[in-house]
Amino acid sequence: MTRLILVRHALTDWNQEERCHGVTDVPLGAYGMEMAKSLVEQMDTIDFDVVYCSNLQRAVMTMQVIVNNRPVPVHIDARLRERNFGKMEGNTLSQGLELWPDEVKIWLEDHTYTIEGGETYEGFCVRVEECLKEILTDNDGKTILMVAHGGSLRAILKFLGAKFGTADLDVFVTHACYSDLVIQDGQLFIQEFNACGHLAELK
Repeated sequence: MTRLILVRHALTDWNQEERCHGVTDVPLGAYGMEMAKSLVEQMDTIDFDVVYCSNLQRAVMTMQVIVNNRPVPVHIDARLRERNFGKMEGNTLSQGLELWPDEVKIWLEDHTYTIEGGETYEGFCVRVEECLKEILTDNDGKTILMVAHGGSLRAILKFLGAKFGTADLDVFVTHACYSDLVIQDGQLFIQEFNACGHLAELK
């Protein structure tokens, strides 16, 4: 049995300002740090064998709060980072619509569309899936914590759903929330999905 704990990073100031920042390396904001800390109680009940994390600050900072001083191997892997959104990086949606209305409208209607200067959806999925395959091969039977981004976690969930024959998992993944998945005998079992109860007491 292999257990996967998937966590999306907590909020950055850019998230709160609704600025696009796929690969722009923005750290957690003050509220984001509180969100990350709220995960600790739930994560402390899980004995991780290994940790994998995107190399972007917002993911690394979230992971460090969770792991704290636990003696567990940590692997930082750039393949788990968010998709590059090209010239939309740093802009809000309204700014993008003002600057490039036709292109951004297409992008909003078709998530596979590549914004100028950005990463193709296919290329993005391939790099995330290749990383996941390596992680699962190298850690069969272990409990794995993965801290990454909304896009990369959706790519992971879609890959697992396709590979193990589950229902469509292409849904929104909330900041500082987690999913608890088990792979056993070629089947995927979802123990918890997008669990966010720990955020209820935050203002």
